[in-house]
Amino acid sequence: MNEKEKDILKQMSDALPKLDKEKQSYILGVAEGMAMVRESETRDKEKQAV
Repeated sequence: MNEKEKDILKQMSDALPKLDKEKQSYILGVAEGMAMVRESETRDKEKQAV
């Protein structure tokens, strides 16, 4: 993990407790969705390389 990623996580960990549960759930959903897209893209690239 690089320094920029560490800074982002630090900012998120500071901000998240200040949000209500609905907004926390929304942010978690967005992050999980983005991770799923990235994983799908990675799998697609690996399949094309074969």
